[in-house]
Amino acid sequence: MTAQKRWLITTGLTLVGALTFVGARAQENAADAGAGVEVTVDVKSTLRFTDNYENEQNPDSGTTFLRTDLGFGVLSETRSQRFEFNLRGQVDAGDFPQSDGFETSLENRSADLAYQHETRDTRLRFNARTRRTEVRDTAISPEFDLRDTFAGTGTLDVNRLAFDIETGRSAPFGLKFGTSLRERNYSDVSSDNLFDSDTVDLDLSARFDLSPTLSVSPFVGLSEYDAEDLPETERDRTNVGLRVDHEIAPGLSFDGQVSFDRVETTETVGGERRTTETDGPSARLGIKTDRANGTIGARYSTRISAAGRRDTIWVDRTLDLPDGSFGLSLGLTDSEETDTRALAALRYDRELRTGAISASLAQSADTALEDDDEVLRTRVEFNYDYQINADSTIRAGVDFAHIDGLSDNATDSQRARLNVSYNHGLSNDWDLTTGFEHSYSKRDNSSDRTTNTVFMGLERSFSFRP
Repeated sequence: MTAQKRWLITTGLTLVGALTFVGARAQENAADAGAGVEVTVDVKSTLRFTDNYENEQNPDSGTTFLRTDLGFGVLSETRSQRFEFNLRGQVDAGDFPQSDGFETSLENRSADLAYQHETRDTRLRFNARTRRTEVRDTAISPEFDLRDTFAGTGTLDVNRLAFDIETGRSAPFGLKFGTSLRERNYSDVSSDNLFDSDTVDLDLSARFDLSPTLSVSPFVGLSEYDAEDLPETERDRTNVGLRVDHEIAPGLSFDGQVSFDRVETTETVGGERRTTETDGPSARLGIKTDRANGTIGARYSTRISAAGRRDTIWVDRTLDLPDGSFGLSLGLTDSEETDTRALAALRYDRELRTGAISASLAQSADTALEDDDEVLRTRVEFNYDYQINADSTIRAGVDFAHIDGLSDNATDSQRARLNVSYNHGLSNDWDLTTGFEHSYSKRDNSSDRTTNTVFMGLERSFSFRP
């Protein structure tokens, strides 16, 4: 995608968001009674010692520094509208490796804006986000890729704009349009594996309610991926199809869609630009039945990608527990290039008398955008809060992400984080916090990287209505 096209799309989405917000403010006088604005301020200052501040393979020495986390948020809500704006950042001060003395730096800063306007017939949403983080601190998202698990050195800027509107929500006919732009830009990186890319998605669908229990929705979608990697990859995906939602009986529902997909990939090979094309039918089918204590369901999908066709089947079970919830999914996946693999997903949340616990496991097999390799993604999260007394809390968390390259010569990569902290309320305004953090990353043909950090400091969070 050309820079001019990205600029036009970005500008268009920004204008839509600006007009949306202006329109919202114009309607504020007609908003519901009881609306208000809430401002939130967060401050956290900790003295830290880490044995690998830059997350290098062979760190020279440890670093002691002061980190101040700052957060500012504004929230405005009525029954039909919601506006939210947040700013966050970290200020590090200390004598860092490769520095000439005492320095300060602004790290991991972000800005988020979200607006939603919802009525009985229409829903409109706009989101904008810009986030700059050090590669060593990149958060693992559910759609993580190899670049996320490679925790080298450098800076990552992620910018995202998204807009969608849905009309006719209470009518027998409705339309839905959505578009988004996502950019990833790296600077001062330690590896060629970290490269810039951007993705643009456009989706349009129409809904026809043929009966109170049956609706059909024709749709069309377009996705464009452009990367500044060595082969200068450009990938366009288009699909057109039909979705069906049917309530077969009370408590028994079916949803499915069929489409024709086309994937066109252009890369530089031997100094020449070459284009390959893959196309064919795709489908997704699902059935779910409600039980007294949860649901039982099954899903099947077959999808075309740049690497060929992949078939996946899942069986799902959810349980509503007296003090939480539990969900388990078991599946099998198979593609033209790889053998059949087992998949699993799990979600467990429970409120305890003295705290809370949550655990999740998610696996998915797909074709990686960055190199067309077949990969198996695994992500594990665990969080535990223990309330010692009215003033003291212990928190522990684990976040693990692993990419298993299924194709020949594909790269395996993994990354993990562990944190344990103790919080004690000193007063109504201030809390004492202390803890330990450990991070680990590993990639094929590369040395492991580990970082250990201990910290202690003060934090405060307060809100008010101006």
